Parts: sequence; structure tokens; C-alpha cells
Amino acid sequence: MKIFLSFIILIFSFQSLSNANDIREFEIEGISVGDNLLKFVSEGSIKTQIEDRKTSVYYDNDYVSILLKEMRNKLSIYDDVKVVIKPNDKSYKIYALEGILGFNNIDECHKNQIKISDEIKNSLNLQMEGDMWNLKESRLPDSIKDIRYIDFNIKEDLSEGSFRTGCYDYKVGPDILMIMINSPEFDKYLAKLAT
Repeated sequence: MKIFLSFIILIFSFQSLSNANDIREFEIEGISVGDNLLKFVSEGSIKTQIEDRKTSVYYDNDYVSILLKEMRNKLSIYDDVKVVIKPNDKSYKIYALEGILGFNNIDECHKNQIKISDEIKNSLNLQMEGDMWNLKESRLPDSIKDIRYIDFNIKEDLSEGSFRTGCYDYKVGPDILMIMINSPEFDKYLAKLAT
């Protein structure tokens, strides 16, 4: 049974997630890590988004995070959803999910980030606090003033994946809160990139 991971559930009834045994059991807008992206959007849309360097984030051409524009009118909780796939893998397996919510100010984003992070910790019976950190100013894109993350590794060795919440403080326009679910494979890849 898949568990529906949404903003509302995170805030009001996240306790059911403590029964999950696998990162693939969590969902954002009906999508799970490990799913085939073709179940949700067309191959043409995927290819268009892979090529759109304005909305895509590349990880050394090994992975790409793409916006699911084709799904926007079907979303019930989030303002947008992004997925991480391998750009040259025609199976379009999903390695990570990102649910995006917009806020008018960064304080509101931070307040909701703390609530959601606390719910993740409590519902998964994690004994440790989330790792809160800000991206170094030298690594920030020109359009962003600050990014604050709170990370939760299901296991310290990254063998079961992770959750991350992130508040992006934009210089112009709304700020965003991202709720991210990473597969163990993508987590290990990110850890390797960071060394």
C-alpha cells in the first residue's frame, strides 16, 4: 500500500507514515520513487523538459531534475512537482521527487518547513534531529538570496533514502518550499558529488 505524502497529510495526519518500510511507499501527488514517469506524462513532454535548461537541473549529465508542466492542472496539493531521472535512460525511472509550494515571504516558508520537518521526524520515529544548514553564498544562483535545508536520512549509510525540506528565498517573486524524497541510489550519488 502506498502512502500519500502531501502537505495536508504532513501537517494533520502524518502518523500513518511510520508504518512504511521502503522509500518507494511514499508519494507526492500519486508519484513514487521507482515509478516509471511515462505512467504520468508523455514521452514528448519528458524530452521537452530534459532539453529545457531554464527549468531543468543537471547533475553532471548523470541525472536531471525536470518540472512536470504537463501535470500542473492535475495537482491537488502542490503548486508544482519535479522528478529526478537519468536523462539517457529510456525507462524514465524516477530516482527522486520534489513537491513545490509557493509562499509570499520567507518567514512563512520557514514556519511551514519546521512544521513539516517535525512531522517527518515524528512520524518516522527518527531519534535524531534533522540536519539544518544553509547553502554557501558562493554556491547560490544569482536569483536566490538564501536556501535553507533540513535533511533526514532514514539510515545514516543512506541505504534507505532520505527526505529533505528546503526553503528558497528568491530576490524577486514568491519564495518556495520543496519537500524532497530521494532514493538510496540518488542519495549516494549526491554524497559522492559532495566529496
